[in-house]
Amino acid sequence: MNHDSTWTTLLIQTQEQDVQCNLFIDGLFTNAVEHAKHGAFLNAKGKFIAEAVIVSANKESILLCTPIYSLSDLTEHITHYALLHPLTLTPHTHSVVRSMEKIKGTHAFRDPRHQGLGWWSLADYKKADTPTQHWSITKSRYLIGVAEGENIPPKSIILHYNFDKMQSIAWEKGCYLGQELITRTRFTGSINKRIFAITGKSLHPTCAILDQSKNSIGSVLVAHNNIGLGMCLAKPPEGLLFSDGSFLGLTPFSQS
Repeated sequence: MNHDSTWTTLLIQTQEQDVQCNLFIDGLFTNAVEHAKHGAFLNAKGKFIAEAVIVSANKESILLCTPIYSLSDLTEHITHYALLHPLTLTPHTHSVVRSMEKIKGTHAFRDPRHQGLGWWSLADYKKADTPTQHWSITKSRYLIGVAEGENIPPKSIILHYNFDKMQSIAWEKGCYLGQELITRTRFTGSINKRIFAITGKSLHPTCAILDQSKNSIGSVLVAHNNIGLGMCLAKPPEGLLFSDGSFLGLTPFSQS
């Protein structure tokens, strides 16, 4: 079983000299359009379409990594808003290699979401992660509390998935598509639920998360080998249980 999301690349190139590719994408991306920046693309209502990591960016082109799961949606989204800005979008230009240790001889960079998630580098498209690397990275994500790929459904609110804590939103940048909802949610303090790292002996994706009065306050999203990710109240009470009565360990995301 492959427990990790598979990422690929998308190369975006301008077809006209007067169209600056980096400025165009800046209006669609939640973070600065710079090397090793993680962020999201949102729809006009501020809901999630796809996440991405910028590999390189300049006036002529941008190379980014995105989960294969959301590549089609991201390509359609960029194409829709590029009607007046002729761009060429080329997927799968490289293979994305993720490892817990830096691979010698590569232009690797740290995972921008958290130091504990290892390194990223690009390779010939025929090269891929090994299953061992997949599980090592996924295990680290689960223990830290980072969702990605299929774990972030379309039309989600990215603040529920800790994009603010992962430094994936540039609060000081100018306007970008969907910014209003993100800014309003942040400043009104209405982030009522978040992703957490969870542990438990009988952990599985169908479990509900209960408080001591047996009220459901969340659910398990994904799990393997007694660790996983769960979505529940942003400020959960103590003594949480699974729906089968076993005790739940819950850890909020932290950069430390």
